[in-house]
Order: sequence, then structure tokens, then C-alpha cells
Amino acid sequence: MILHLMEWVLSGLSNFRSVEKINTLSKEVLETSKPNYVPFAVVMAAAGVLRALNRSVVSGLGLDMISKLRMSAEDRIESVARELISPNKRVYQFKL
Repeated sequence: MILHLMEWVLSGLSNFRSVEKINTLSKEVLETSKPNYVPFAVVMAAAGVLRALNRSVVSGLGLDMISKLRMSAEDRIESVARELISPNKRVYQFKL
């Protein structure tokens, strides 16, 4: 669900060529790390961005913007993976 939501939002913003809003979304989702973010949700959000970027829908964005978003999403997924497999990883406590 998160994957499709991010794909839908990014596709919609790119159709309107809302570069400022895309930058804000990118900064909040891909570049901001908060301890209470659930790793699965972060990875799915980044995957949704990657999925939207791979579609022709985002053709209204410049190549530099697409490249920056792709690198941010890939870096975010990598950082979550590194944190999860790190021997010094923190323990996530999920509240229901």
C-alpha cells in the first residue's frame, strides 16, 4: 500500500511539474531519518519512488532531478538494510 501511495503521489506531482513539492517529499521521506520510522515503511516508500521513476509518467522531470531522486531512494534503502544487518543495530520496538 505504501509503495503504491508513494508511486501515485510522485506521479501526480510530476504531472503538475511541482518540483518544489517533489523536493519537499524527497527530503522528508528519503533524507530524514527518525528513530520512530518503521524500517519496512521507509523501504516501501523508497521503492515507490523508484517505481515511479522507472515509469514514463515522470518524463516531465529533468534528468538531474530524476537522478537525484533515484540516488536518494537507493541510498535510503541501503542505509535501512545496513542498519538491520549491523551487529550494533538498535532494537525496534513496535507499538500496536
